[in-house]
Amino acid sequence: MNYFDRYWFIKWILVFSLACIFSCKKETPGLPMDKTKITQIIEDMYIAESMADGADLTIRDSLKNEYLSQVAAHHGLRLGQLDTLFLQLIEMPDSLHTLQGMALDSLRAKQLVIREKENLGL
Repeated sequence: MNYFDRYWFIKWILVFSLACIFSCKKETPGLPMDKTKITQIIEDMYIAESMADGADLTIRDSLKNEYLSQVAAHHGLRLGQLDTLFLQLIEMPDSLHTLQGMALDSLRAKQLVIREKENLGL
């Protein structure tokens, strides 16, 4: 009897353990759509919310809903799809935080361009 035949049960335990480890691996979900498109949607939502925040208190909520509907339509989505997108992103806080940072960086860059044009009188 050779060495491997005596320890056949160790081989099977090893194979079974490896199968369990690789089959139980939790799959991380990917982003529901392209990162650039999500960033653009977040930018537009920030703009819509800031515009609505400047409105009178009596119409602020209905104005926010209208602006969000327009943001969704602009990106080819329904309001329910927009809600679903952000519910999925809430389950991925690291990705959401990164995308929000990208959107804010983009908005800051656009704001700098506008300020530079204003300073130049264009």
